[in-house]
Amino acid sequence: MSFTIQVYFSPMGVYIGEKSKDSFRCVTEANPSANFTWRRPGHSFPQPGVRVEGATLQFLSMSSDLNGLYQCEASNLYGKDSGYLYVHMTSGFLLDTPYGGACSACWALFSLLLIAIVAAAAVWYLYKSGKLTRMPGGTREEMQKVRKTSSGSEEPQRVEEEVEEEADETAVAVQETQRSR
Repeated sequence: MSFTIQVYFSPMGVYIGEKSKDSFRCVTEANPSANFTWRRPGHSFPQPGVRVEGATLQFLSMSSDLNGLYQCEASNLYGKDSGYLYVHMTSGFLLDTPYGGACSACWALFSLLLIAIVAAAAVWYLYKSGKLTRMPGGTREEMQKVRKTSSGSEEPQRVEEEVEEEADETAVAVQETQRSR
């Protein structure tokens, strides 16, 4: 005894994908297969410049009067679901797609921002972990004025001395040595 189990269900998740430069296709999972209906909420449809063939919406001309929201409804005996496409055309070019009109410049800026955040986090981590230290500011002469001294097991202490004072002390010591001879 053999038998076949059939599971019937309404359309689940209507997706609108770009079929070509000027046409879009509505896709869904359903059993039995879905029937597709394209609408343009708030406008008469179909209109000149647009052709509908089943699940496919094709723009025959690229004019700004075709801008707006388009709805693809998928339905069968068990229910229906809809997907939406917002179209914005200017100067004969289709700018927005069913994916929200994500432009390449926006993605490039987002990528640069993400890289900058990761770099800043890495520098902060290295600085906090002690693997990266801040270079002291100032000129080379100012940096030479500071020398490290240590006394026993204590932490090194910084003692500031003027370069000119060291030179004066050396000159005085030389003069005293010459007088004592």
